[in-house]
Amino acid sequence: MKRSRIWVRVAVPAVIGLVTASACASSSAPSASSTTKGVTNTSINVAGIVSKPTFAAAMQGAQARFDRENAAGGVYGRKIKIVDTADDKFDPTTNVQEVRRVLSSGNVFAMVPVVTVVLAASDYLTQQKVPFFGWGISSGFCGNAYGYGFTGCVAPKVPVYGNSFMPEAGAKALGKNPKGLTVGIIAEDTDAARSGLGTLGAAAQSLGMKVVYSKGVVPAPPATVGDFAPFSQAIMTSNNGAPPDIVIMLFASIPSTLGLQAALQASGFKGVIENTQTYDPQLAAPSKGDSVYVQFGAFETADTVPGVKQMVTDLKAAGAPLGVLSAVGYLSADMFIAALKKAGKNLTTDSFQKAAGTLAYNVPNTVGPTTFPQDSVQPSVCGTLVTSNGTGYDVTVPYFCGQAVKGPGS
Repeated sequence: MKRSRIWVRVAVPAVIGLVTASACASSSAPSASSTTKGVTNTSINVAGIVSKPTFAAAMQGAQARFDRENAAGGVYGRKIKIVDTADDKFDPTTNVQEVRRVLSSGNVFAMVPVVTVVLAASDYLTQQKVPFFGWGISSGFCGNAYGYGFTGCVAPKVPVYGNSFMPEAGAKALGKNPKGLTVGIIAEDTDAARSGLGTLGAAAQSLGMKVVYSKGVVPAPPATVGDFAPFSQAIMTSNNGAPPDIVIMLFASIPSTLGLQAALQASGFKGVIENTQTYDPQLAAPSKGDSVYVQFGAFETADTVPGVKQMVTDLKAAGAPLGVLSAVGYLSADMFIAALKKAGKNLTTDSFQKAAGTLAYNVPNTVGPTTFPQDSVQPSVCGTLVTSNGTGYDVTVPYFCGQAVKGPGS
């Protein structure tokens, strides 16, 4: 899939220290150093950090991908082992504490997967020269030489890039030209979610859409929301007293996503409701009628897309659920493996960073293209739109790539 980038004017805001093999070592065997953190001639240790319980399934997905690679002999003879899983509980202070705890063992090469919206430890990971791979939904992935999101930088520190996929897919789902359609965007009260308001708004405007609502007002996890009626009412009257054509929810909380969707439907909303969370067999019934931006090839396309078929096969073999979070962990691990293979068997800090820092990651119609360093400061813009039919999901808009939109001052 070819991606395009347009410019618009909008007012919105490693392996560490591996050395050359000794003269007595076989020239075909991978070399390792006794001082290399988390690496031997036969193993690579990684650790994950996720915000439980919301993102816990990402660990299962990563393990599924590592299982297949290890069963095939590992990467240049090194098998990958998850030696620790940290939980930051959606708290940035805990995030720093847990990452420091994990790395204090001196036996971890990389953090895989990293799935959190509060990655406050990103600077510490950089200082320690520890690469981290995951879902770039925290600004800690953005502009960080050691951070690699399989979907690029989704939540930039400064809202300068946007992804046109969600508004464009919404228009495709309606069967209409995006020009002139109205969009309401609602986010949780977090820095990451709020940054998405500006970038997504810029992307929608670049398509000729009108953004009639854009607020980060919903309490974020671990807080819970008891009444979504005020948020629903505000959206339903945001278009000069009428509802917008498309509503996009930027939530990390699945209960909040389901809660607001239900409130909108109860209020008579007939347009497209989009989120990034509720793609899971267990959520098909409560999310009926809701559409999900899946940042990879949907599981429903496994019969025709080899990359998706392989992912489904691996997840099932590991007993992992077929959902967004398991796929997120799987694809984070897959990109990490791709970087390891590119770096070669004589792995060093420099060789790994050179490989990962210039990685072009792409599995046709499954994920990407995600290219570094470009996508360390902007989102990857491809995906699929699926809609729940109450018992499963229909592919509403097949895998395509939107546009990366760059705003002023960037």
